[in-house]
Amino acid sequence: MIKKTLALAALALAAGTLTGCSTDADIANHNLSNAADQFQVPRRVVFLNGITDKYILSIEGNCSLAPSGTQVDVTCKLPDGSFIRHSEGLSDNVTWFSQQLTGISVSTLPRLRLTTSAPCATAHSIPAMIPEVAPEP
Repeated sequence: MIKKTLALAALALAAGTLTGCSTDADIANHNLSNAADQFQVPRRVVFLNGITDKYILSIEGNCSLAPSGTQVDVTCKLPDGSFIRHSEGLSDNVTWFSQQLTGISVSTLPRLRLTTSAPCATAHSIPAMIPEVAPEP
């Protein structure tokens, strides 16, 4: 019985230590990003010429963003289930921004993070689960 109690205490302590580095905002932001990458978030993505103050391109829809260096790829899911991709090059006078058009519900529940280095390091995550322990007869 003492071994099981110590094991549960160690598990609870580890769960608190491993999940204690994320705030609700961090978790919600991560989950919003994942939802957007699954084409579940309506967005407006705008590319702006900073010299003329004019929009170069404006894209609206359920889109995923992939910025890389001097280019941004915007992949959107169309209502018929097909996909389309737009790419825009960036420069010293061209910038971009995205706006989420509606709110969506995402979880802010922490997840256990399995790490091999210091706490708060990026790691693979699994859903937080506490095993049920049957009482001893």
